[in-house]
Amino acid sequence: MLIREMNVRDVDRVSEVENLGFARPWSKDMLYSDLDGQSKAVVLVAEVEGRVAGHVGVWRALDELHITTLAVDPDYRRGGIASALIEAVFERYGAEYDEFTLEVRENNFAAINLYEKFGFEVIGRRIDYYLDNREDALVMTLRTAPVGEEFEFETIGEYTGCSG
Repeated sequence: MLIREMNVRDVDRVSEVENLGFARPWSKDMLYSDLDGQSKAVVLVAEVEGRVAGHVGVWRALDELHITTLAVDPDYRRGGIASALIEAVFERYGAEYDEFTLEVRENNFAAINLYEKFGFEVIGRRIDYYLDNREDALVMTLRTAPVGEEFEFETIGEYTGCSG
């Protein structure tokens, strides 16, 4: 299995995998916009024997990495592709980000179990998040740095208050 960044030749296949996995998949236009070089989004694809078998999308925010989509073609499921994609995200962005977040359908137990295997925890709920059936989303996060140790502040002078 080869995991690499999505390129323009992959968009049709990634779109097909999205459609196989989701009621409201990312559109081709959305996938193409991730390739513009200016987007904060990146899509990694898992290629098996020359065919895209799955993908993971991420959004690079200031202080966290948000996993926006994770899909595997049904013909390739239960073969470790989803786990390999998540591991690739950690390998690629783990040094840069110490918090990873995502939303998952509250009834997608397979996905929830997968995320929990990697240490994600439920921290909240988005009511009626999914428009196709008004299902709630669980917000899950993984923090790799201890709380309170993310920032170091340096005193650069005495605060004298606002003037004016």
